[in-house]
Amino acid sequence: RYWDLLQAEPMTHLERNLQAALRESKSRNESWKVQVIAMQCQSIVQHDYVGRAQSQLQGQEEKRNKPATSVFGDGMPKLLSADEFYLMAFKQEAKAEAKKEAKAQRKSQREAYAHALAEWKILNKDHLERNQQRRTQYQEEKTRWELERALAKAEGRQARWAKPKQHGIEKPIRRPKLELNAEEADKDEDESDREMDED
Repeated sequence: RYWDLLQAEPMTHLERNLQAALRESKSRNESWKVQVIAMQCQSIVQHDYVGRAQSQLQGQEEKRNKPATSVFGDGMPKLLSADEFYLMAFKQEAKAEAKKEAKAQRKSQREAYAHALAEWKILNKDHLERNQQRRTQYQEEKTRWELERALAKAEGRQARWAKPKQHGIEKPIRRPKLELNAEEADKDEDESDREMDED
């Protein structure tokens, strides 16, 4: 673009400096252009890699979430009317139905537990507040008794009332528990995670 200007013989010191500045500017622009092209190439490669990785992960997730429907997993042909095939198919359907019922039962248990836990939180809050009020009242009575005791000691007499005692503290309300064994809880968490991913 500026080839003619750079090839011309400078006549003055100013023209020589301007040509040097032009060469420097041109060199800098070329360097920037190379960097921009490199960044664009890197972006294209990264986009392609992310797309492939996402496709592979999605395929693995779909494969993992896909229920096993094959009765015989050896790939060999089977006679569909044979008793062995019928028995295997019946067992698989019964197993799938049992898993479905167990999942529904765990869900019902979780809902009942959530309801019981909400009620417990309300009752426990009231229980803590009542105990706190009784502790505060006891501390006030104890402070008044200590003042009376100090005054009686200074006057050389006995305190007019006995030391107060802590009364009325309620025992903690037992927190409800979710009755699931470890295996069922793990299965339920895995199924819940899969449902959340699908949603």
